[in-house]
Amino acid sequence: MLKLGVYRTDQCIQTHGGLLAWLRRDHVDYRLLRTSSPPSPLEVKVFETITREMQLTSGVFRTTSLGRFCDLDVWLNQILVKQFARETELEVQDWAASDCITSAAWHERLTEVFPRVRLTASDLNLHLIEMHVTGQGSYVFEATGGVLQFIAPPFVVRLNPPEPRRLCVNRILAWWAQARLERLRREYKIDPAVMAFPDGVKEVRRGPLVFRRIPLIHPQAIRLSRATGSFRIEQHSVFEPANRPAHVIRTMNILNRGYFESALLDCGARSAWWSLVPGGIWIVGRTMQEAPPIHHVSVLRKSGNGFELLERNVEKSEIEHLALALKI
Repeated sequence: MLKLGVYRTDQCIQTHGGLLAWLRRDHVDYRLLRTSSPPSPLEVKVFETITREMQLTSGVFRTTSLGRFCDLDVWLNQILVKQFARETELEVQDWAASDCITSAAWHERLTEVFPRVRLTASDLNLHLIEMHVTGQGSYVFEATGGVLQFIAPPFVVRLNPPEPRRLCVNRILAWWAQARLERLRREYKIDPAVMAFPDGVKEVRRGPLVFRRIPLIHPQAIRLSRATGSFRIEQHSVFEPANRPAHVIRTMNILNRGYFESALLDCGARSAWWSLVPGGIWIVGRTMQEAPPIHHVSVLRKSGNGFELLERNVEKSEIEHLALALKI
């Protein structure tokens, strides 16, 4: 068996039924995340469709959507107004924010109750990197160096996570693409994880190899970050303390047992503690249902050398007990 792939924008809007649609399903070229400036409605729709299904080499899904946290934002703001004065220069950080569109929506609601708020949306992956081999297809990497895809139309081949065993043709192509990639790495001494793109430079060449960035940030979030200094987008790992102390940190759909073992979850909790001002708020939870959205969330306050519980939304976070047991 085999799967082909979606590698043109027009293929994204074709009918979902039939054999051809099945042959392309789950194999979408990540280069289609690129949009014009300003983006067309179709480009935005394609971007949102891809990011809803994207899985990184770590196993983490970047599932997100514009209205996903609408009700949760309202509920959280009601808690925050009880903890901080309206005139506070509230420093808010939204960690593991994926394409940052939910962060942009939260920023809009926060400014209604905290006019001087500053919100920083962060994620470890703000862009992907395309490596085009002249006349021989393209690879797509994470910014940290992990390879995700090989594209040679009409095929879009998954390299990580790997193709399932039943897709024998795709697995053969994946093996060939991986072997060639190792030869290219040795010959041209390339490492996408340290590939530098100077300001204003859209592509970098190494012999027959051409490197280009593929943005992972929603066009609306990019537009907001350019329009106001109160909304910023930065690269950051949830396992490292932030560069600036925050009054509020939110970590949704990242610190859970489906992704990480207890040792790493403990590391994430410690990062949050060290990144908060005394009395700061940590919001940690997981979306348990998408339609309608149901979130299990714990709101914790930094107290002494650990955290104390303030509120819960529906049910407690699955790592609440770990957070409350933390001792610094």
